[in-house]
Amino acid sequence: MGAYRLAPPKGSLDTCYDFTGVMVVRVPRVALVFDRNAAVELDASGILLDDCLAFAPNGDDRAPGIIGNVQQQTIEVLYDVGGRSVGFRRGAC
Repeated sequence: MGAYRLAPPKGSLDTCYDFTGVMVVRVPRVALVFDRNAAVELDASGILLDDCLAFAPNGDDRAPGIIGNVQQQTIEVLYDVGGRSVGFRRGAC
């Protein structure tokens, strides 16, 4: 995203860009990586919201993070409560 000019934040979205005059925006690949190497690559539709990265800080690195519904729309999430693990499958929904 370094090829684009930064724009002012919009609410809680603090990483925004000015795409004025840009014909094609190249969206970066983004993966969420969890303990025990569980990882899920996000679909491009869940990375940008208008002209901002669709991620907001929670203010405390020790606090749980929230994966938004836009990021989850193309992902099936498997919760193995007994095994204390989480798994992901892209393109399932």
